[in-house]
Amino acid sequence: MKYNLNDKPKGTDMFLYGLQWFTAMLPFLIILSGVVSKLHTEDIILQTIYSQKLLILTGIALIIQVLFGHRLPVLIGPATVLLIGLIGAKNLSINASYTAIAIGGGFTVLLSFGKFFGYIQKIFTTRVIVVILILVAVTIIPLIIKLSIEENYSVFFNIMFSTILALIMILCNIWFKGIAKSLVILSGLIAGSIIYLSLFGTPVHPSVNNFNLSILKENLIISPEFNFSAIIAFFFCFLAITVNEFGSIQATGKLIGADSIAERSKKGLRVSGFFNILSGFLGVIGMVDYSISPGIISATQSASRYPLIVTGILLIICAFIPQSLFLFSYIPNVVMGSVLLYIMCTQLASGIQLMSSENAIFDFNSALTVSFPLMIGIFISFAPQSFMISMPSLLQPILGNGFIMGTIAVLLLEHLLNSKKI
Repeated sequence: MKYNLNDKPKGTDMFLYGLQWFTAMLPFLIILSGVVSKLHTEDIILQTIYSQKLLILTGIALIIQVLFGHRLPVLIGPATVLLIGLIGAKNLSINASYTAIAIGGGFTVLLSFGKFFGYIQKIFTTRVIVVILILVAVTIIPLIIKLSIEENYSVFFNIMFSTILALIMILCNIWFKGIAKSLVILSGLIAGSIIYLSLFGTPVHPSVNNFNLSILKENLIISPEFNFSAIIAFFFCFLAITVNEFGSIQATGKLIGADSIAERSKKGLRVSGFFNILSGFLGVIGMVDYSISPGIISATQSASRYPLIVTGILLIICAFIPQSLFLFSYIPNVVMGSVLLYIMCTQLASGIQLMSSENAIFDFNSALTVSFPLMIGIFISFAPQSFMISMPSLLQPILGNGFIMGTIAVLLLEHLLNSKKI
């Protein structure tokens, strides 16, 4: 690593690494804020306000986590599992859904103060962490495919463009050194967008001339509305988030050799829960620490947590410049998919490297402990929409999430097949 956890990069390096983390956040923020805001309204101004609130909250949460929470180089942002919850609760009022998210955030805060982590620390072994790292990469493939074919052009061309751009970024990451290596993601995002837009033209987006800050103030906070069905549905979502949260912190901490993982996990979950409470009352999708962080660390060769403060500040600045949010909308989905593909390749490589260095596979049972959960994650991630529709709505956030089901499977197998070898 060029920089370790508590190293403080100077000047240009600090900014460039922060910018690199920022570009890695963009696909998730743009995609999730766009999808969720369109679920609620067709008004482009209100959609922009939704994105503003989400960026501000994400930026503040990131800074607080890095300085006072888990204090690790881990991104925090909107949780995909909560998108499933919001889609499942689309027949309920917006206020009921976000009140349930706030209550779910309170639930995770309470967990962080109990003896929960004293027991769960023993559960997350090296094999479990390896599977979590790999699950993130394989279960996000459907999103990458969706992004790559979403443009109104040749599906074959889009898939090839996305794949070739990711391959070029991988080669650049191998060949480049120093600052140039830290610019691979950003350069790929910019160069890919320029090439793609030059081939197919620039899309037309609405003007932001009518936007003003007063509209943001008018739509800042929801009116609490308690609905038992919504609370139960989002309770399952937050169980999934708790597993994801702990897995993200454990995986990153293990990768960079951080100390006091149990204490970091408690504080990380506490901060995440607190910001989910705020997300609920502000009427935006809740958040979770991202498991893609080890992939970015491996790609940039920097484990310093301090550049993420720059990332948080950039997010907040963008929120107060509405025009910048429209600028992001010019990034083709194909390019965002390609950047995600590159990051997931490094994520997968991190999992394989950890598996090898820690000798996580040493017999048939230990191999099955890794293979079956990965197959379950892939199977569910690529299951048809009828699979989701056929299951009880309350169970969709768990049974319909390949990452969560794969994680549950590895936890069960690890402590059934390898209980005497852990």
